[in-house]
Amino acid sequence: MDLVVLWGWVWAWAVGDLSVLICATVIGLMCSVNVVLWVLRSTGRLRPRVPTEVVKAA
Repeated sequence: MDLVVLWGWVWAWAVGDLSVLICATVIGLMCSVNVVLWVLRSTGRLRPRVPTEVVKAA
C-alpha cells in the first residue's frame, strides 16, 4: 500500500473527517499512477505520446 495513502488514512481517522480520507486516497492514487507511468517510460515499455503535428513536420 502506498505510504501517502496510509498516512492519509491514519490522519483522517484521527481527525474523523471523511473528506480528508477521500482527498488523501485520490492524491495517493495519482502519485502511484505517475510513478508507474514513469517506470514504464524509463524501461521503454510505454512510448511517450507524440503529437501528430510534430510527426508530420518531421
